[in-house]
Amino acid sequence: MTTQEARQSIAEGAYQAEKILGIIGGKQDQYAAAFGGINLFEFRNDGVTVNPVRIPPEKLSELEKLFVLCYTGASRLSSRIHENVWGRFGRGNREVIDALLTMRDSAYECKAALEKGDWKRVGEILSLQFECSKRLDASTSNETIERLFDLVKGEILGGKPCGAGGGGCVLFLCKEEEAKWRVEQKLLEAKMTLLPFRFDFNGLTVKIEP
Repeated sequence: MTTQEARQSIAEGAYQAEKILGIIGGKQDQYAAAFGGINLFEFRNDGVTVNPVRIPPEKLSELEKLFVLCYTGASRLSSRIHENVWGRFGRGNREVIDALLTMRDSAYECKAALEKGDWKRVGEILSLQFECSKRLDASTSNETIERLFDLVKGEILGGKPCGAGGGGCVLFLCKEEEAKWRVEQKLLEAKMTLLPFRFDFNGLTVKIEP
């Protein structure tokens, strides 16, 4: 078994375990954790394709320095959001279907923008995905999250809540390093918790003690 096959097997196993536990959700978290790096995942009924996003090291370092990750202090059960979304999707809700298609297509656009080093477009796509998530289910945002975006308006290229939204962490892409400092100060004044941000390219690793 190759390393990629092993990682894929672990990701699938984690997804199946969540299904058994009755947790409603997708596979992206499991695959992202297992593989590491920056990837575009294509999920199909017959399998998953992992497409690495190729960013030159110097541009990757530049991008890493522009991101701010903060914790809102509010936890949420993402499976409830997923349950609402897929319920509306199953009933053929046009708004949900259009939002999901837009999110799918924008993922391909974001891969191209990342590889070109077009951070402005990357920021626009992050914000677009946030707007789409609110069309999927209103609970993906709340007063706290909207207040944070108002707080850093003018300093960022874009941003979105992580995962299903509704709480947890929010990711901002700043216009420049000086703007990043101002964003961090504003978030700290708002009593938010700033989290260290680094891209991880190792993925899942297992340390075997002798």
